[in-house]
Amino acid sequence: MYCNITVRDLRPNRSADARSVYRLSQIDDNCMDLYQYFVKKFNNTTDFVLTLTDNTPLCPENFKDVMTDDLELHIYETLSENVMKCEVDIAPHPDTITKSGMYEYYDSRGIDSVVISIAELIDNSLAATKDNDGLRLVEIRYYDYGSDSLLVIIDNGCGMGRNDLTNWAKFKCSKFVRNGANNESNQTHNNIDLTSFNSSHLPLSGLRDRQSMPPPSPRRMIRYLDSNINYFGAGGKQAIFNIGETTTMITKAADEECVFELTLSKSKFDEKTRINPSGVYKEELIQRTKGSERPLKKNPTIMDQIENSIIIEIENDYKSFTICCIKDVFAKHHIQFKRNTENMNYWTKGLARVYHYYLHGPDGNKNEKQNIVKELQDINIIIKIFQIKLEENIETQLKHQINLKDINDDYESLLIRSAKDSFLFEVEHSDRQNSDNMPAVIEGVIRYHPYEYDSETIPELTIYDDLTESTSVASSRTIDEDIEDCMQKATRKKMREVFECFWHGRLIPQDCIDFEWNKYNPKNTNCTKELEECYNRLSGALFTDACFQVSQNKQSFMDLNRLMSQTQKLVFYKVDGQGRRVRCNFENEFMNWLKNCHTKLDKQVHYFEYQCDIPRVDIQSLRKLSITNVFSVFNKIEWRNKFLKKGDIIQTQHTRPQKLIGKIDKFLVPVKCSGDYIGSPGFVEIHQLPEEIYGNGSESSKIIHFIKINIEAELDIIGQELDKLYCRLPESIKLTFPKRYPIKEGDQLVAGRPIGDIRVELLNSNSEKLQTDRIPYKGTHKKLSIQLEILREIENNETVTEIEYPLAHYSKDWDYWFTQTDGINKAGKYQIVCVCLNSTTGTDSSMTAKFANGDALPSLPPMKFTVIPDETNHFVVSENNLKVMIGKPFNLTLELFDQFDNLVKPDSNTVYSPEIKHNDFIVNVEATEIKGHKLILKNVVILGKIMDNIIITFEISLMSIENKEKLDIEVQLGNPIDIIIEPNLPIEAQNNSIPEIEVYLHDMGGNDVTLIRRNHNVVAKVFELIDNEHKKQVFPEINLVNRSYDNHFYLTINKQISIKESDIPLHLRTFVIKFFLKYDINVFKEISLVLLQSNLQEESTTLRSNTKDNNIKVSKCLTTNNNKRNLSANENPDNIIRPKKSKIIRINRNIRNTSTSSDMISDETPSTSRNETITPQIMTSTPIRSQTPLFPNESTIRAQSLNSTQTLPLTRVIPSTSTVITQVSADPNTSTTSISSQSDSIPLKLIYEKTLEDGRQEMVEILSQQLTSDSFQPSVYVIGIDSEERTQENLTEEENRIVEQIVQLFKQLRDIQKNRNSLFNNN
Repeated sequence: MYCNITVRDLRPNRSADARSVYRLSQIDDNCMDLYQYFVKKFNNTTDFVLTLTDNTPLCPENFKDVMTDDLELHIYETLSENVMKCEVDIAPHPDTITKSGMYEYYDSRGIDSVVISIAELIDNSLAATKDNDGLRLVEIRYYDYGSDSLLVIIDNGCGMGRNDLTNWAKFKCSKFVRNGANNESNQTHNNIDLTSFNSSHLPLSGLRDRQSMPPPSPRRMIRYLDSNINYFGAGGKQAIFNIGETTTMITKAADEECVFELTLSKSKFDEKTRINPSGVYKEELIQRTKGSERPLKKNPTIMDQIENSIIIEIENDYKSFTICCIKDVFAKHHIQFKRNTENMNYWTKGLARVYHYYLHGPDGNKNEKQNIVKELQDINIIIKIFQIKLEENIETQLKHQINLKDINDDYESLLIRSAKDSFLFEVEHSDRQNSDNMPAVIEGVIRYHPYEYDSETIPELTIYDDLTESTSVASSRTIDEDIEDCMQKATRKKMREVFECFWHGRLIPQDCIDFEWNKYNPKNTNCTKELEECYNRLSGALFTDACFQVSQNKQSFMDLNRLMSQTQKLVFYKVDGQGRRVRCNFENEFMNWLKNCHTKLDKQVHYFEYQCDIPRVDIQSLRKLSITNVFSVFNKIEWRNKFLKKGDIIQTQHTRPQKLIGKIDKFLVPVKCSGDYIGSPGFVEIHQLPEEIYGNGSESSKIIHFIKINIEAELDIIGQELDKLYCRLPESIKLTFPKRYPIKEGDQLVAGRPIGDIRVELLNSNSEKLQTDRIPYKGTHKKLSIQLEILREIENNETVTEIEYPLAHYSKDWDYWFTQTDGINKAGKYQIVCVCLNSTTGTDSSMTAKFANGDALPSLPPMKFTVIPDETNHFVVSENNLKVMIGKPFNLTLELFDQFDNLVKPDSNTVYSPEIKHNDFIVNVEATEIKGHKLILKNVVILGKIMDNIIITFEISLMSIENKEKLDIEVQLGNPIDIIIEPNLPIEAQNNSIPEIEVYLHDMGGNDVTLIRRNHNVVAKVFELIDNEHKKQVFPEINLVNRSYDNHFYLTINKQISIKESDIPLHLRTFVIKFFLKYDINVFKEISLVLLQSNLQEESTTLRSNTKDNNIKVSKCLTTNNNKRNLSANENPDNIIRPKKSKIIRINRNIRNTSTSSDMISDETPSTSRNETITPQIMTSTPIRSQTPLFPNESTIRAQSLNSTQTLPLTRVIPSTSTVITQVSADPNTSTTSISSQSDSIPLKLIYEKTLEDGRQEMVEILSQQLTSDSFQPSVYVIGIDSEERTQENLTEEENRIVEQIVQLFKQLRDIQKNRNSLFNNN
């Protein structure tokens, strides 16, 4: 079998020469041969086992199955049958190095983390240059190329050899481990067997050079400025990887001819972690001869080329050196480096503070020539910022350069320069000893910063935190600012301790210390109340060495705070001006020094006219201050050789957001007094002016510190400033219309007319335009706005808002501006109201129209104008739910409106010509009347045919208005104005009998109201005509009664008429019956009455007409004496025996339109038997009073009703001379026709002769079948004129024309029935 396999020896206790990896090939098929091979390799040791990667032992059973090319096997040591032991790699993850800086410097509060990172690298450079003779150079260069940058730290120190560079790269390889230790590097083996099974396996190994750090100098330097600050072997790596991701160290020692380079990269660490974890901490170290060409990448970047040029430059200038190049700088630090260039020494001030005493000597930067020890005088730490330009070649341009020695405004320099006196001391702790077994000594200095008139002189520390990007202020004193500001700042920081701490002359930024004696203690009898403020004017520094441990990142001490709090183990010494320390009562010496500083250096205030004491809690703005519990009140002070008293007007300075002017109310001192007092400046309470801005009550009160008083301001200057404030207040309002559509006082505007753009200007007391929109108020501003409204006047002098413009805000471009609106649509009286408002928040809820003192802000007097209606656009009918009777006059009220629904008063000069229209009705308007704002249509009358009460929609229009209005009116049947008698012929009746007559009532529209108006009693009177002018009543008044037959209602006489006989026979006498309404005798109808003798036998008159085939009898249906019996006076008329009645079908009765079927009424005809042929007849009947023609194509004429003056429409269906034509049968052989002359106004009537017993429905069906039959044709007609019988053949031309018209009428009736489904849909 031929396979390539890898075997890893994971036994924990293998021999030193044993390989860790074996690569074998040409494997036999026998598993035991492989075991035997390793038994020989391990000197016949058999306590091991071969396993697969999943820990499954390799055995003969699975050997052939698992043996494949590139197989990996492990060798474990066996302790027993089921117990194995192996070696594991517990090397730390590379993040231990690459991310340690981020973790260490995250909490670098007190100083910028960039400063701390660079300071770690400067620490190494200072340690490397401490033995230099002459210049000690540390140079920091920053190369900026957009998003790419390079940071380089260069020093001319001793440099490093190969072993030193290797030890530097080891994490946590401190100088204590290096000194005297066997620094033999970890042995590196090439334990990979690349030969075949039988090849030899020779491991490679080598030892690195050893080097130890020289022992520290035993000589103690003042302030411990000995440069021994590279300490733990971790800070350099942490700092580098906190700044960027890649670093290259280039170094050369003075006694070496070679230059060594080592590159550490986060990306390489990550790559090796994935590919070769065991080789993570193995790096390539480049060694080359000085001056030889340095190998570069195949495609070097711009930063690679710059790095190469720097190395060439330094190699040529210095015998020994170290260069640290940091590439791939993080973006957040890249911003910080750029900000240093833009803001001039931004983070370099932090470095100057850290190394202040290395740069300026033990006494610090006093801004004067001073003697600096030899070891420190040649130290130069230089910062250079370069800008890279890429043109034909790469060019670097120096943008900024500074030596840290030249920085005079770092915080330590400010403290030293502002101090007017200092107190030197030393302190020992009994538990800490140095290398000489002597107590460890801490050097200290405390400084006094006096108060000078109006301000504290101790400087403030500004700290920039690059993580939160916020600025904070720290100070060792109470900040003298506005009281409100003091309260705000007291909540976000605590007072800083006095002593800063330095370790080997380097600042440890996070530790500050206080002793008990440098803090104010009211229980101490030596600490008077007058000295309390003096403790806030102290600053100091403590200097120590390695006897007191610091943290790895050099941010804080490990135990200094704890040790300094053990007062019983501390011994303090005062150091005199000669540098000698003196054992004394240290606290008394310090107290005397402090009192002397207060007396000689502080410049105080003299308070007069003591009034009272006020508890702190009673003063709102001072309630949260903890400086005292009681304030003393004074009315007068002397300060800076000037006197101020209660009631004086003063001006402030350094107040935000502006200077204030106010009247003094009282002076407050945070000390309990009982009389005049000399002390530090306190507080003054003023009432701010002007009152329009700040008010005149407690809200105008403000308490400020003395330092805010402008003591140099003269009264005339203050008066001018006060006038300027008044000029910032609005005094009046000016309103203009700069463009179209202006409005003036008293104008009349037509509804809908636009209102133009409105500009409002605020004027001050000088009638000048106000140049601002804000009024200063309590640290903020009251923003001025303009509220413009157009109000409409209503009842009781009240108003409502018609147009509310949005609040207008000031702009320097267009003042207060209100844009054009569409105008006002509602007519009425209006006024424009303009008010100035102010608000501290800008919300509507906080708006007010008053100054702070309650005075009203300026407003514009109301500008009044009127809006009148536009032209009439439409109208509305006032009446609703109208119920109107046919023919009864009524009034309609119209209201005229414009397009905006404003009520318009009708114009008397305008002709409105109202029209009320409907297709089926005639509506007449008598006249129009104007009453106020209403147009009244007088005496409106509706005429038309209706069947019953019905709601009709009428269209109303006025001639001058395009709009038309629709009105629903319930049209009711009218009062009767006409009496209709059927038949409208002289009545023939026997004396002492009841005449057969039907009486109907019609309204003005011709509608039958007999049934509807039953309460209109109709009476009849019988008169005998004496001559043409005289007549006499011959029978008492008869009340007509209601009768009905098959839902057919009519009035009739139910009383026998009995006339006394005279010499003249009854049939020769002339009688008339007059019918009239009982309630209105002007409505009447007369008809002739022919009375016959009661014993006279009348025979029926028969007209016969012979035809060619057959004949039929037509009777005038007169009742003979044999068919009736006489009635006595006391007999009931309802019991009278009447002849049988045949069915009468009236085609044209009460027709409203063509879609309405005819009514059916009854009339009397002779009876026929059931088996007789149905004999329809056409005869004249009651006048038709319909507005709508039966057939639309027929013309309409006007006719005069009998005995009536009312002109009504009449449908022309036959000629003026009416003719009765009867079609007797469908069989022309059996049909005869009788004809008689009638009056002109009687229309067509169709009659069926059939007995009443046959039933009404059957007659209707028969008639319907005949009329709708396509074969219906009146083939034979017999016409009788003036009782002369004629056949169809001998008809005249006029008679033939009449016959043709009647035939056409029947055909049209047939077509109507087909289209309407039923011709008789009501009856």
